[in-house]
Amino acid sequence: MNCFSLNFFLVAIWVVSAFSGFAQEGGSLMVDGIVTSAGKPVDGAEVKIFRDKGKLLYRTTNSAGKFKAKLELGAEYVISAGLPGSTTKTFNFITEVPKNKQNETFTKQIEIDLNPLTADAKGKKKWEQSAGGVLYKENEGGFVTVNYDLDEWKKQMADAAERERLRKIEEDKLRAAAEKRRLEAEELAKQEQAKHDAENAVLLAAQAKEQAKLDSLAAVQAHLAKMMEKRKQEENFKKTEEDKLNELVKAEQARKRAEAEKLVRQQFITDSIANAKYEAIKLAAEEKSRKEAEAEALKKAGKMREKAVADSIANARTQEKLQLEKQKIREKAVADSLVNLEKLRIKEEEAQKLKALEEKKAKEKAVADSIATAKLQQKQLEDEAKVRFKAEEAAKLEAERKKREAEEQARIKAEQEKLAKEEADRLAKIEADRKAKEEAEKASAEEKARILAEKQERERLEAEQEAAAIKAKEEEAVRKKEEAAKALYELRKNNSYKEETVTETGKTFIVTTVKVDGVQTIYKKLTHDWGGIFYFKNGADISDALYLQELKNAKEQVNPE
Repeated sequence: MNCFSLNFFLVAIWVVSAFSGFAQEGGSLMVDGIVTSAGKPVDGAEVKIFRDKGKLLYRTTNSAGKFKAKLELGAEYVISAGLPGSTTKTFNFITEVPKNKQNETFTKQIEIDLNPLTADAKGKKKWEQSAGGVLYKENEGGFVTVNYDLDEWKKQMADAAERERLRKIEEDKLRAAAEKRRLEAEELAKQEQAKHDAENAVLLAAQAKEQAKLDSLAAVQAHLAKMMEKRKQEENFKKTEEDKLNELVKAEQARKRAEAEKLVRQQFITDSIANAKYEAIKLAAEEKSRKEAEAEALKKAGKMREKAVADSIANARTQEKLQLEKQKIREKAVADSLVNLEKLRIKEEEAQKLKALEEKKAKEKAVADSIATAKLQQKQLEDEAKVRFKAEEAAKLEAERKKREAEEQARIKAEQEKLAKEEADRLAKIEADRKAKEEAEKASAEEKARILAEKQERERLEAEQEAAAIKAKEEEAVRKKEEAAKALYELRKNNSYKEETVTETGKTFIVTTVKVDGVQTIYKKLTHDWGGIFYFKNGADISDALYLQELKNAKEQVNPE
């Protein structure tokens, strides 16, 4: 194979990497080939089938110039055909197919038209020439023949792969940006929610604190109400007791006043009786003594009664002493009565002063309590106003937070809709470009198919016209074939390929002597024990690739005997 075939294999390696989703085993491609020369079938043409892994197969065309070959999918092949005196034509096959087609069997017809051997401007003969290639195209549903430059095809495929890679990178960037914005939006929403929760927690704590204060204030108010009720009950009880005491004092004053008036009346009656009837002194004295004894009994108990009796007896015994005693008793009773009345008056005045003082203190206390209650109520009103102010401020903050949250959500939604629209527009453009490209490729393929169909129809007509002449020329073709084979044999008879190994100290030579068309060339491969390997042609240093390629070409110029 020439340099074109080597380039094709490099292209094939690239295609393998590009079609990563393609199958590598299973299925086959059946090749129905025909070899022609000047548009006529060639009988007995040698067909070589090279596989990328080094496998080589031979086919020979039948009398109709046809041959068949079964190619495995997922490989690269080179099919060449040639005749003595003509340029060898090659077809390059890449049998990669999509994964879902890996077990199918495909068929492909090819024609290899051989041309007479020619030389370029420098006189160098063109031993080999490419007839095109065969590739699988999914949009055409099978294998198609391509006649364009594979290097250009490689470049186009590489450009397409690069565009696809850049498109995917751009898509990944857009997706990453959209995902980043989505995550940022979610994080912002989380932060806003956390802020909202914190504000709610602070607000709830403040409300709980205020509620606790209100509850505490209510408890204090209830306690104060109970204390005031208790104090009121105590004051009512105290007033009742004072009223009772005043009633008792008044009753005692009335009783003492009645006793004093009784004593005065008794004294007056006694004096009247003493003045009226002296004779009734004893009886009056006894009566007086009895009455005085009763009065004294209330004050001094039992001993006073005995004293009154003794005095009565003494008064009865002595009239002068009785008169004097009566006068003393009357004066004493009057004095005692006046003294008692004065004491009762003083005591009553003191009781009234005490009552007035207590009433004054009660009034002052009531005023003080009223002032304290008014201050407490004022403080409660102030606290309630503070609570209302804080609640209003919290409501304002909550309204502002909700407004900011709604605005932020609206902004995020608008941004997401914008990104979604941009992404949809971009994908729509990509899809439109892809469809336009497919339509262009389809139109190109249809045009190529039309041209090929016209060519095949034209060739078929020509073949029918020349069918009669072909039979007449078959014997001539056989004769020419035998002569060509003989000529090729004679041409290669003197060609030789000899290889020997020479071992020297520290190195080994593989000497290959090649003689083609009377020209002898000596190739050497030098291998040092330390690992170095060098290649020579007629003593000149060459590369390993050139060494292998020229030896391979030389083997093909030697008769396989």
